[in-house]
Amino acid sequence: MADMIELTRQYGRYGYRRIAALLRDAGWLVNDKRVERLWRREGLKVPMKQPKKGRLWLNDGSCVRLRPEDASFCVEVLEEAIARYGKPEIMNTDQGSQYTGTGWITTLTKAEIKISMDGRGRYLDNIFIERLWRSLKQEAVYLHEITDGFQAKRIIDNWIEFYNHERPHTALDKRTPDTAYFTQAEIRKAA
Repeated sequence: MADMIELTRQYGRYGYRRIAALLRDAGWLVNDKRVERLWRREGLKVPMKQPKKGRLWLNDGSCVRLRPEDASFCVEVLEEAIARYGKPEIMNTDQGSQYTGTGWITTLTKAEIKISMDGRGRYLDNIFIERLWRSLKQEAVYLHEITDGFQAKRIIDNWIEFYNHERPHTALDKRTPDTAYFTQAEIRKAA
């Protein structure tokens, strides 16, 4: 019980299913229904995002661009990723200007990577990355008052590390991405 409550405090945005998966990873023999019953008994629940009416008033607004809004930064990151991890067969993006620019297209073409773009306004075409961004914002970014780029990088880096190594994923049968990936690699190696 104490472990369940501690995990709930530590991972405040997690529901009982993810807490149950974490408990199983820690060696507890529990199923989702048992954890749900204990949650109800203890009065635990995932905090809901509360609307904040009238909290922010604007009389003037501006945007300070930290980087130019062309593809150069994206191309730089793409080249770094290809050098580090190898090239993918297909690159899927939305139709943002950084992905339709000649620098991005030329880099993909030279690397012989197939280009796939979502339809205009079709977030569902790239639902997996959209879900990643939603989780990142809800579980890390919105929980902190970020004051500078270094703090943002540290928070995001820590969360991505956590996401890949510790966070159970419903779509992966409550395993972490690392566990799912390396389990598949071991199965392929054995075959």
